[in-house]
Amino acid sequence: MKYRPLIACVCVLLLAGCRSLRDMKNFSRCEFRLERIEAVQLAGQDITGLQSWKELNMLQAGNILRHAMQQKQLPLQLTFRLAVYNPNQARAALNRIDYELWLFGKKAATGSSGQRMEIEGGQTASFSMSIESDLWALFQGQDAKEVAEKGFRLRRADGKAGDEVALRLKPYIRIFNKQIAYPGYVHLP
Repeated sequence: MKYRPLIACVCVLLLAGCRSLRDMKNFSRCEFRLERIEAVQLAGQDITGLQSWKELNMLQAGNILRHAMQQKQLPLQLTFRLAVYNPNQARAALNRIDYELWLFGKKAATGSSGQRMEIEGGQTASFSMSIESDLWALFQGQDAKEVAEKGFRLRRADGKAGDEVALRLKPYIRIFNKQIAYPGYVHLP
């Protein structure tokens, strides 16, 4: 009789572990898709929807060039819209996503998003993720205007990511307070 609480605790832990393992198994079958780039900011200037340096007004162009020349930085912020489809019948879940952003074949940023996500079976969930990088550091030695022009090639007119953009994602799930990584990276062109 005095072992009943211990047995009950062990059963609860086993059930929780089985549920987490099932969530991870289900999540490994999920399909990731980069839907679009929602926003692009270069040196604090919104260039979303612009396709060329020539579309900037004088104030925007001046601010970008001034920032690049004076501070030797060209901060870039991209906001991505990602979709995850769960083809399973049961729920899939993740607790964290590590990411790598690649621009023009160069690793531009790494980081992590601690956003928990649960996706019911047969459903698609969408979420936004903002990633920051410094184009100046990525393309040292090039002309400031030439580097800034690269920012316009990241998002096509239809909002889709340009060929120069790639994301690598590594989802994690929590099992008994331990983060377990998805094997390998999910590559999103």
